[in-house]
Amino acid sequence: MLSLSSPAKVNLFLEVVDKRPDGYHDIESILLAIDLFDTLTAEPAEDGLALLDCRPPGPPPGEANLVVRAARLLARECGVNRGIRFILEKRIPMGAGLGGGSSNAAAALRLANRLWKTGLTDAELEGLGARLGSDAPFFFHGGVCLCRGRGEEITPLGSFPAGISLGLILTRIHSDTAAAYRRLRLPAPTRRRPVKVFIEALESGDPEKVAAAAFNRFEDTVFAAFPELGEIQRRFSSLLTFAPRLSGSGGGLWFAGDAAAAAKAAARDARLGGLAARHDLRLLNIGQFHTIIPECEGLYFTGERAAVSPFFCKTPVWGKAPCPVKKNP
Repeated sequence: MLSLSSPAKVNLFLEVVDKRPDGYHDIESILLAIDLFDTLTAEPAEDGLALLDCRPPGPPPGEANLVVRAARLLARECGVNRGIRFILEKRIPMGAGLGGGSSNAAAALRLANRLWKTGLTDAELEGLGARLGSDAPFFFHGGVCLCRGRGEEITPLGSFPAGISLGLILTRIHSDTAAAYRRLRLPAPTRRRPVKVFIEALESGDPEKVAAAAFNRFEDTVFAAFPELGEIQRRFSSLLTFAPRLSGSGGGLWFAGDAAAAAKAAARDARLGGLAARHDLRLLNIGQFHTIIPECEGLYFTGERAAVSPFFCKTPVWGKAPCPVKKNP
């Protein structure tokens, strides 16, 4: 039996450049792997090529699930006829723009490659991941990366500045990526946001510059489709030093700052209290999720998770307590 942690990501910057002839879109995005993660376990199975047990139930079963599709893709490519059973412990909300499905697919490819002894390199697995989801290649790198093309052209940018604290606002608002792209109006070339401005801000390590350069092209579209998510963003913007930004096309928001301080400020806002109850708002302090251990013993990150404010955390993410921190040996 083998297990891997499967981290979420946030889009610190996201511009949609153009629509491609194949129906996908070219993007420029800065992704950060964060220390909110699912756990995927794999073991040999004799009663099916790829079986999946989700805890708690919720993610789609069978071929609709990227974990199953990843294992079956690897089996086809490598001529494997043995079975594998996965147990997926979900903590990353679906439809939140946090890349949980793509991350799960990358973890499934790593686990199946190890369990079946197919011997593919990370670069080869990354190529398979690109066939499953545009974000999947990023999860073979982690850290902070510039992603271009559909998302499969990866340039590592090192680590996120240690002096900048990050918080995450989670809701039960589910925003579908395909629907968000259908509603999106592409910017004229002269109105595109240049990603190099954000990269320069990141290199400065200045939280004010990072927050000012952060951008997500989907915000207007998604906030129009989900007005209360837009209201959550605006109300937190009035309370925080730096405005929250949408992650991906989903219902999750990230911000530069401390989640505990944000929750204390939000507790004085009656309207936010109502939104919190209706949409199960939760605030987390987040940090960078660090690199994979080549021997497939798991993903590690440094530092302890900060306590989550009880004001927004009646129940932890997906009904599960945050997973214990594993330190680098």
